[in-house]
Amino acid sequence: MRASPFAVPVLLAVGLLSTVSACRFNELGDAAPFDVVEEGVELAALDIGDDEPIADEEDLSVPDEQAESAGAVDEYGEPIRDASGEIADNPIPEEETAEDAAEDAEDAAVEAGDVEALSVRPAIAPDAIPKGEKRMNLGAKKWRCRQKTKRSCVCEGSPLNCELPSEQPGRNRYLPPSQVGEIDKRGGNKLASIDEIGRWEIANDTPLYDGTGHRRGQPVRSSCFEWAGANGSKTKKVDGKTCVKINFGQKKTMQVDGESAKHTYVYAFSVSIAGKLAASSWIPLSKVVKKRELSKMPNIRTARRSNLSSTSYVVKSAKDLGQSQATFSADKLPAWAQAKVAKGNDSSKRARDYLLRDGNVINLAFHTPGVGGAATDTLFVADDALAFKRARSTAEVPTLVRVRVYHPTKRSMIFAYGSIGGRFGWLPLAAIKKGKVDEGVRAKDSCTGKADGLYCSELAPWSGYFCAGGTVASGLQCGELTDRCKGLAPGGESLVCAK
Repeated sequence: MRASPFAVPVLLAVGLLSTVSACRFNELGDAAPFDVVEEGVELAALDIGDDEPIADEEDLSVPDEQAESAGAVDEYGEPIRDASGEIADNPIPEEETAEDAAEDAEDAAVEAGDVEALSVRPAIAPDAIPKGEKRMNLGAKKWRCRQKTKRSCVCEGSPLNCELPSEQPGRNRYLPPSQVGEIDKRGGNKLASIDEIGRWEIANDTPLYDGTGHRRGQPVRSSCFEWAGANGSKTKKVDGKTCVKINFGQKKTMQVDGESAKHTYVYAFSVSIAGKLAASSWIPLSKVVKKRELSKMPNIRTARRSNLSSTSYVVKSAKDLGQSQATFSADKLPAWAQAKVAKGNDSSKRARDYLLRDGNVINLAFHTPGVGGAATDTLFVADDALAFKRARSTAEVPTLVRVRVYHPTKRSMIFAYGSIGGRFGWLPLAAIKKGKVDEGVRAKDSCTGKADGLYCSELAPWSGYFCAGGTVASGLQCGELTDRCKGLAPGGESLVCAK
């Protein structure tokens, strides 16, 4: 089911031109809450030319002391948008390209074996502003989301940086539809009810995978809750069951370790691996108890860009951040990385959430922190192993967005739009470097040419994997990220691990 696109008036192009013309002379020399020199060094190091403009996620002129009070929220903790504010129609067309249609058809065929697939993905054509101009700060601007929804939905800083178009409360999540009305009817603390009742039960043996199909661990663990009575908002924990939170619209098909065919996966978050390692990533749709009900969730993909930079980039690993992969900890990142990057209700978000995370993974974001910050993918990161293709920024469709950092020495960070393995989203420039992928890295945990049995992982040394018939069949984990796999324990159901 595809949401209807907004009609884009002819006058929109004129409006955009006048807005861009006005912004084009608002150069980085103006007073602004960011370090121009520091930004210039970072941009130059990544070969980002002066012809690529930068937009702001929000109005960065708002003083920090107003950050907590700025922006009213409704009873669900979601921002209340001022309907009288000037919001342009999104210039990105909703029409499906032949490439989109072909991929949707392939996904549908795969998901037919799991359950029905629904998909929405906009596509846009490349464009550019003339070279040779000074870099411009386009300021903060809002667009309407490409998909019409009953609830307000906007894109901020860039028409690619859009809220998830969910009509449910808890916008970044997809709740069991049967519970949405019940949560509203029972009253009380609706945010708490969404957190506990808005979960999906899964099989207790469910595995977790990264976005390339690498098995991160098993089983997924997270608590289940149910209403404590026929009325009222009190809830109670349900023992013996596993329930997870699901990111709205995040579904994809892929072939994972140990499988010979593609299957459908949904993005689960705020879970743990075996109750020990905090994580979020992909679980099989087939492991969801009410998978047919969950299949009604649309598949919301980020838009493709075809005007990609000619510079090659890789995601920074623990080694690039002055640590080792074996003992990496986000707690050891610089002080500014521990600072918040969103105001008001989202102030728990920190810069470190968008950099390399514990477990040596990184989240490709659907939108920047103040717009929602939800992940559209999670990927394992080894040294020079993960390529990022950056989309060039233009005046009409900025792909460089500045986000405020609430820290005295580093007051902003720039997010870039691009793709990892064909999946588009946002990464901070601080998470990437110039470089090319070492093709030999990914082969380290391969089962090609190996006899059946357990092997300790070179990529994630706190885990091990079983080879069967030349493919990765399953995996086991140590209790802590600082533990090291030494082999298989007697009985074959756990690892021998040591510090």
